[in-house]
Amino acid sequence: MRHLGLKGAAALAAASMAFAVAACGDSDEKSSSSGAATTGTTAAAAKPASVKGKTIGVSMHFLADDYAKDFSSTVKSDLEAKGAKVILSSADGDPGKQLSDIQSMTTRRVDAMIVIPIDESAIVPAIKIAKKANIPVLSASPIPAVDKELTAIVGPSDFGNGEAACKEMAAKIDTPGAEVAISTASVTLYRIDQRVAGCKKALDAANLKVVDTAKGLSPEEGLKNAQNLISAHPKLRGIFGSFSNLVLGAGNAVKQAGRKDVAVSGIDADRAIIKQIASGNVTDVAAQFPSQQAKLIAAATATVVGGGTVEHDQQDQLPTRTVDSTNYEDRYQEIWGEPYPTG
Repeated sequence: MRHLGLKGAAALAAASMAFAVAACGDSDEKSSSSGAATTGTTAAAAKPASVKGKTIGVSMHFLADDYAKDFSSTVKSDLEAKGAKVILSSADGDPGKQLSDIQSMTTRRVDAMIVIPIDESAIVPAIKIAKKANIPVLSASPIPAVDKELTAIVGPSDFGNGEAACKEMAAKIDTPGAEVAISTASVTLYRIDQRVAGCKKALDAANLKVVDTAKGLSPEEGLKNAQNLISAHPKLRGIFGSFSNLVLGAGNAVKQAGRKDVAVSGIDADRAIIKQIASGNVTDVAAQFPSQQAKLIAAATATVVGGGTVEHDQQDQLPTRTVDSTNYEDRYQEIWGEPYPTG
């Protein structure tokens, strides 16, 4: 599995030209590649595909944060603009519901599925059944147990995002040997494991000590995780949250405890998280660019449904960019396509 390298710059540019222009103009944060154009079988490199009259199923892990809402709405609008019918379902954080959702789409004989798993191990049987039914399944993150059954994996470098976020947090702490902790998901997700692995690489390089790990999913659990970590480790200097709920929880816990000496880092640049960066509760995060990822996976799906082929491994097509106190207004505009709210 490659962790770094933007091998689909041509696909990204075709899917969202405005984003590509903004990315090329950014000099303070390197993306994961020089941006050289490629050809071949990536979705956007293929000729426009017709999906008119086709039905596409979209199985979301939940619709509780900005990333999920923006991703799902962009996929839906892009495919519907091409004439497809989109069936959108949300597991609401329940692995059993997502299993049922995917099974239902298979029974309905959708022409393709797009999946963001909430618990990879739970949905493996359903994806295998879809494959046997010759229904293409495209995932927004790797699912190692069914890698061969997936038509394509379209997404960012989770390892690279974790490494970038924790590298910046380590620079903020700037104290070799300092204690840090990790707040991560309580479900089985390869993408989360990769984020934590990337973070640990950066922490090891900075000689920071991971003294504890807490697990949860909801914003409430994220808050409780961080409160417990701060209470149990009075010398704690940093917390890494592996996704939005946990980052928000850690930021709120630091604020409530008055611990300005505890840096908070993580993954996801939701609007509320960027506001926490602006207020000083969160130090930095690595962004995911949901709209751009959605455009890429929608384009790949359209190509497959239209009879074309796409590259199986389309990971690392999005840049690795952090958001911090020096750039949050520009990043907000870049990620969400609107000015940072003032006043």
